[in-house]
Amino acid sequence: MRSQNQSLMWQLKTVESKPDQMLAMIEKVAFDPNVDVSKMEKLLDMQERIFDKQTTIDFNKAMVACQKEMPIVIAKVSNDQTKSKYAKIEHILQAIKPTYVKHGFSMSFGTDKSQLENHIIVTCDVMHESGYSRKYMSEMPLDSAGIKGSVNKTAVHATASAYSYAKRYLIGMIFNLTIANEDDDGVQAGGITIEQLLDYNFELRKHWASIATIKQGIYDD
Repeated sequence: MRSQNQSLMWQLKTVESKPDQMLAMIEKVAFDPNVDVSKMEKLLDMQERIFDKQTTIDFNKAMVACQKEMPIVIAKVSNDQTKSKYAKIEHILQAIKPTYVKHGFSMSFGTDKSQLENHIIVTCDVMHESGYSRKYMSEMPLDSAGIKGSVNKTAVHATASAYSYAKRYLIGMIFNLTIANEDDDGVQAGGITIEQLLDYNFELRKHWASIATIKQGIYDD
């Protein structure tokens, strides 16, 4: 029994980095009545760890490829109060959905209770076809006041508005979106044009693979 279990563990080490071979080996030993149950449990635990690690790697690789191909979203809607332009959530999704779906991603939004008064937490579960998912969240104050600070919305409208804002910003953060023509007062004040900002983002995307590798290294400690 001991020599057989030692042989089993040796075979395990040889296929540890190959999930398909690992699964085939588990199926093989599962039908062997002489295999120690405790060894079998360790085998299954290791397979689960390998699967979790592989799906995380697949998620990160897909996100890098997805962001490389992500189109620039054009802000088309004018805000008369702030004299600026912004991109509606439906315009953003229309522009980027073909790209993130192509790379195996989907999104599911929800809410959570905030510890802050008159705030809402919006969550987004980003799921990948590999089986891995990652949760993002944004805490947003209820949008009940206008630009001058006076209340101009009902509680329902204020909550819906905050949810829409948070959802829009979450999507931009997750996929590192570039939105052109959106309120550029701060950019212009710093002496940077929209064209220069877009060029900067274009150059930055060339190094996203290296950035993702560094992030993965930090994640794996």
